[in-house]
This record gives sequence, C-alpha cells and structure tokens, in this order.
Amino acid sequence: MGAYNNFWFDRGAGIVDDRRTSLIVDPPDGRVPAPQPGVDRQGPGADPTRPVRFRVGGIGADGPEDRGIAERCLLGFNTGPPIVPGGYNQNIQIFQTADHVVILNEMVHDSRIVPLDGRAPLPGDLRQWLGSSRGRW
Repeated sequence: MGAYNNFWFDRGAGIVDDRRTSLIVDPPDGRVPAPQPGVDRQGPGADPTRPVRFRVGGIGADGPEDRGIAERCLLGFNTGPPIVPGGYNQNIQIFQTADHVVILNEMVHDSRIVPLDGRAPLPGDLRQWLGSSRGRW
C-alpha cells in the first residue's frame, strides 16, 4: 500500500523489449571504458575531495558542500543521461525551433539546450553544468 503519496509514484513499465541488462550501448561490449587521463575519481574508495561531483552520498556531514549533488538538489535523480524512471517528477518537455532543441526535465528544472547549427564544442576551459550539447539535423 505505501504512504499517503504512493499514488504519485511511477514505477516504470518493467523490462525493455530486448531484455538487455545494461543501458550502456557504446562500446558494444557494454563495459564502462577506462577513465581518461587526468580525471579524478570520486565515490566509494576515493580520496574525499571537494567539490563533490557524484550524485548521491558524500564525503562528510559538516555542510551541504560535503554531500552529493542530488542531495543538494543541483541535479535531479532522473536527469540523465540516461533518462530512467525516478519515481516522481519525471515529466519531460521537448521544445524545438529551427536551430535548437530544448529538453526540460521537471525534476530540478534542468534545461538542456542543444544547438542544431553545427557549431563547434565549447573550449575546454569553458564548462557548463550539463555539458556542451551539440546536435545535427
């Protein structure tokens, strides 16, 4: 039965048609690629450093900066990629103009703006919260 708000939870439709066990489709073997040189590892077993960049958990409880980004409501638990069912607040709106697509995620109101005009990625020293999305038509 659950709590009073159990009505609002969407638990998903179940297993996907091709019965795959992984959302990883590239590389084809389904294995997570090795970390890139110069990328700091965070999460269980890593040295506790700030800023905390993993989704849940944390490196301490002294303040919000020691907690994961989902716990601080900076990133929704179903923001993606991949976009997977998260229980609630998982509505997505897609808007398209002649030269942009916008994916608006209800949880934490993340908006991914994807230019379709073939522009080059941003320089490496200019980073955006949700990355530098680029698309083509």
